[in-house]
Amino acid sequence: HTLTGLTNARIYTISIVATSSTDLVSESVATTTVRLVPSALVLYTSPTATDTTITIAGSVPTGSVVTGFVVHWQRDTSVGCSPSKQRFFTVNEGFSGSYEITGLEPGNRYTITVTVFNTAGRAPVSNAVTATTMQTSKRLSLYCVTYSLLFYTDPTGRPTSVRRGTVTASSITVHWGEVSCLDRNGEITGYRAQ
Repeated sequence: HTLTGLTNARIYTISIVATSSTDLVSESVATTTVRLVPSALVLYTSPTATDTTITIAGSVPTGSVVTGFVVHWQRDTSVGCSPSKQRFFTVNEGFSGSYEITGLEPGNRYTITVTVFNTAGRAPVSNAVTATTMQTSKRLSLYCVTYSLLFYTDPTGRPTSVRRGTVTASSITVHWGEVSCLDRNGEITGYRAQ
């Protein structure tokens, strides 16, 4: 006889009863049903973000216990620096419905997926969601010789090697280096000298 409709990864104690004028019950045997791999996590499409964090949320998979999950994020390459940055990290606890990813860079767009797992294996990868961390604005004042230059920029880093070029009666040529990719706080859309 096959018992059906049971739950995966659960211990069942089974005994057999011989029905007659007096029911005779066998010794019981305990067994655990096979644990199933969890179903894929479904992430909601509107993560929340600060300048250095993104909080993802999703529906907790049903049908099998989740004992951990792997978060994968990748920074978009559209900020003008190459290559894109990505990271995988494992959280050894069940997914409670939301998770905050920390240590991100301001003003960058990230694509995120999550893979839940248990002792039976890994679920398929979740759907991908994107979110952009908030930019922080800085007002940078740079001085070159006796000429004052004021840059209004979004990056936390400063343009490098500011120097005066040709000076005429009606113009001053100014040269500078790009903000380092490691110091950028989002996409730089231009520079302005005042």
